[in-house]
Order: sequence, then structure tokens, then C-alpha cells
Amino acid sequence: MIAARRSFFAGFVSVVAIVACGAGCGTCRSTDGGAASDAASDALLEAAALADGGDLPARCKSTTAEAELPGGDTFEAGGAIVTGDRLAVAGSYVVDAVRKGVVVVSDVSLTKVERIELGDLGGGDLAPHLATCTGCAVPVVAAYAPSPQGKSLGTKGGTAKDAPQRVLLVSSLEGNRATLLVKVPQQGDESAAFDLLLGAKDAGLVAWDEDSDRVVRGVVKIASFSQGKLGETVLATPYETDADGPKLVRTEKGDVFLAFLAREAFGNDGGVLADADKEGAYLEAPGEERAHQWVEAVALDPSGRPRGAPFAVTPRGRGFASSFELVAAGEGFDVLVVDGAVERDGAGSRLVRVPVRAGKPASATTLAGGVAGAAAVFGKLVTFVDPSERTMLVALDPPHGVTREPLAAGGRFVAEVGGGFVSAQIAAGDGGPSRALLKRHACP
Repeated sequence: MIAARRSFFAGFVSVVAIVACGAGCGTCRSTDGGAASDAASDALLEAAALADGGDLPARCKSTTAEAELPGGDTFEAGGAIVTGDRLAVAGSYVVDAVRKGVVVVSDVSLTKVERIELGDLGGGDLAPHLATCTGCAVPVVAAYAPSPQGKSLGTKGGTAKDAPQRVLLVSSLEGNRATLLVKVPQQGDESAAFDLLLGAKDAGLVAWDEDSDRVVRGVVKIASFSQGKLGETVLATPYETDADGPKLVRTEKGDVFLAFLAREAFGNDGGVLADADKEGAYLEAPGEERAHQWVEAVALDPSGRPRGAPFAVTPRGRGFASSFELVAAGEGFDVLVVDGAVERDGAGSRLVRVPVRAGKPASATTLAGGVAGAAAVFGKLVTFVDPSERTMLVALDPPHGVTREPLAAGGRFVAEVGGGFVSAQIAAGDGGPSRALLKRHACP
């Protein structure tokens, strides 16, 4: 996650590589993915080339304030939430080879900064996650507890024997401390991805992925919680789907949807690999074959149970969706997909917006090309970095105009505050160690 630390890739998907194509990929095969015409793709690649030449404008004109973050170049930014005139930014940093969690709380002018320490963390390089809800006065933070030594969670099917147990801690940030709301036990696997959706300050849904106990595939599970009690765990994806990377969204009508990455591996000859359930081999493993990945979604009831079968948001069995974000939009939601299908090596991925209304995906629009790693959404803007690790912004609504933001210094914007944005970035020390900084920028 070295590259991710330097560029602060928001969310829970590593920047490592797979954004454009799998390891060892030569010229990546292109796919329409329902995203854009060849002409539009060519125009976006041309825009990326202009960015290389420095010809794109910048929204942000000056830096008005900054505050130091802990951990120097080991700081990993998670998410941020603005509540009234307060800004909270979750992150992690390393001390003596041990990863610590922290929430930095400040006024939006960055003049008074406090830290809420979360202690040692589990979950690999995953930073803590912040969530809030309408009417909630304080945010909630979720992070994995350190794995207990020698503990494991057995499975019935034998496909994930001796899989380690992990525990997600969901806590309310009241005052200067984190107060535990609920513990969510899970079966550990290679992915530590999860999402949290609040319905009240002490109630909501948690979604995560883990290895199936019946077949050799990943599944997504959901559990509700309320007033300190965890509800029944629900299997939210079909056993025949290799699923991971879950995210939750609530529409303005109050409907809740789960979206996730679905995966189909194929060999170097372009043919789909043999069924891993029959062959006894995991679909996800080090040195794995390239794979088609697409986004699927399903409506949920209040307890997290699926309402009907999942539907494909991007074309099933096509495309190379490496990550995505969900944005509530009126009576539906939008899916922002980073699609690794590119025309040439080094061009980066493209950022695609797919509206979902009444449970059906509409025509997709390509917002930007030259994307490296995951993208993050705040307000009406999306932030990402290009293959040269320069920070970019693009508007969700037309005109989509991409801008390059040198004031963010290769970091990532994490919040929008009145008249400007806040970025998290690593600044090289002047003859000393690097520093992790929050910076507020004036961006008219």
C-alpha cells in the first residue's frame, strides 16, 4: 500500500495496479461496457494527455489553512464527515510496526484540532470508516480490532478451513472518545472490505465480504444492529457469484440497496476458467488470472435481506471494474465505476457514471479518463489521481470538465466546506521526515 499512502486513495480499494489491467497484461483488451463510444474514449485519452502537459485548469486557487496529521508518511486517510461546523477525518498510522487508528476532529477552519485515538487496529491496511445519518449529531466510526492470537473460525464446507476470525468495532464519537456501540464478528479472508449505513445514531446495517462456507467463492453478508444488539447475519449474494467489495446506499425515498463487485476469471487464451468449485481452487489467490469484474446491485429490506435477485449495473461478464462508489440521487442512486478497460498501456482507467432508477440501470456516461486507483465522491465532485499521481477533480453533472489540482500535491480531497475543499496529503520534509497534512483550499 505504499502508493496508496502517498496518494491517499479514499475508500477501501488498493491503488495497486489492477486499475488498468492485471499483472502481466500487455495491451489491455477494450470493452464497451456500456460506457462510451470509441470517439468519447479517444477524447478522454486526449484530455489525459493534456493533463500531462499541464494544460488543464485548476479549481483551487490558494491554501488558506493547514493542520498536521499523525504518523508522517505512514498516515493512511480513510473518510471524512462534515457535521455543522465540525470536520472529522478518519485514518491510521504506524508506530513501532503497529498500526493505530485515529479520528482527527477540527473546526472547518482547521484552527482547533483534536485527536481521538482508537488504539491498535486489525484489517490489514484498511483505515477506519466514518458514517453519519440525517439528524445524527455525532459521527460513528468502524474499524477492525486486532486479531486475537490463535483464534480461528471453522467452516462446514471445508473451503476455508482455519479461517481467522475478525471483529469489526462500531463506535460513536462522543466528546473526545469512541464509545462502543456493537461488535460484528466475521470470518476473515484476503479482503477486509466493509460498509456501514446508519438509520439512527445507534442503529443501521453493516455489510462485509468473506469466503463462503459452502463453495470456493466470496460472498457478501449483512447484519443489522440497534441499541447495542446485533441482528441475524444474512447472506446477501448468491453462492454461484464470486462477490466482494460491498457498499450500501439509501435513496431519498428511504429505499436501501447493496452493490458489490462480481467476478469471472478467464485464462490467457480468453476462455472462462474451469469452475473453481469443481476444480477445488480459489478464484481469488496470489498470482491469479485476469478477470472480468462488473457491478451488481440488489434492493434490501430493513433487516438487510435481499428483495429479489441482484441485477447487473455494468454489463455482466464484461469490463474490468476495479472499484466503485454509490451516490444517492433523487429516487435512485448513481454508481461511479472505475473501469480498467483502456485503449493502450499507461493510459489509466476511465471513470463511468451509471444512474440506477426504479431498480434499473440507465445509459452510462464516461466522466474522465486517465484514472489511477479508486475515486472518491464528495458533494457534486469526484476526486482521483492520474497515472502520474496528480490530483484531479471532475464534476458529476455536465459540463463534466476535468481539472488538475496542484495544491493537493498528489493527495486526495476528503471534504467540501463552505467555499473550498479540504485535502489530505504527504509533504516532503525540508531535510527532515515527511509530514502528513490536512489543508484547506479556496476553490471558487
